[in-house]
Amino acid sequence: MRNEGDIEADWHGKVACVAFAKNPDLIPVKTRLARSLGQKVATRVYIALLEDCLSSLSSVNGAEKFLACLPDERGTFFDDLKTRHGVKLVCQEGDDLGERMLHCVRSLLKNYQAVIVFGTDIPALPVISIKHALDSMRHWDVLLGPSLDGGYYAFGAKKAVDSMFVGIEWGSETVFGDTVKNCAGLGLELMFLDVLDDVDNIESLIRLSRTLHQTGSRAYRTRWVLQEIGLLDKEV
Repeated sequence: MRNEGDIEADWHGKVACVAFAKNPDLIPVKTRLARSLGQKVATRVYIALLEDCLSSLSSVNGAEKFLACLPDERGTFFDDLKTRHGVKLVCQEGDDLGERMLHCVRSLLKNYQAVIVFGTDIPALPVISIKHALDSMRHWDVLLGPSLDGGYYAFGAKKAVDSMFVGIEWGSETVFGDTVKNCAGLGLELMFLDVLDDVDNIESLIRLSRTLHQTGSRAYRTRWVLQEIGLLDKEV
């Protein structure tokens, strides 16, 4: 009989989890949110979400953790995250998000059986759902974490195929559906993580503040920033 630890050992050391991030010192971030809160506050929210996302990934024991950096991995911003979160830095390469994800997946698949790329718009990733997917890794070729806005916060693959992202209009409401169609058309088996609400604008940020108020989700840095800007009551 195999116990839970034996099942986890099937993928331990064979999976790379990669958070995609921009250097806010060089690239404007959360521009839609900045229209409502200003760029300075939007940047604070972005950094808090990123920090909490990396903290969530640290709970996926047995997977190697990477931070894919845009425009490159140079600079104190990424060096500091590397030191505090124990991630390895890699550079994002490509003209659009699809090219950058494919390059990242293809590069890391040289050393890992599966690569999962995560956006950093969600402070508390569904760790239990991620671990379940990894326990079931032999049953899927592509793993997607759908978001309510029609995109996805996670893209995992055991093989990289150029036509996975043909015709994808990044940032649109059809990203998830079009990616599913492309992968299904290639004969790839799909598996899905929990559907989550990522933070792109003031409406989604307000929904997140309500969720954090109602639940015990940690997301400590995001909580603190939302309290400081008045979107979440301070804890007594």
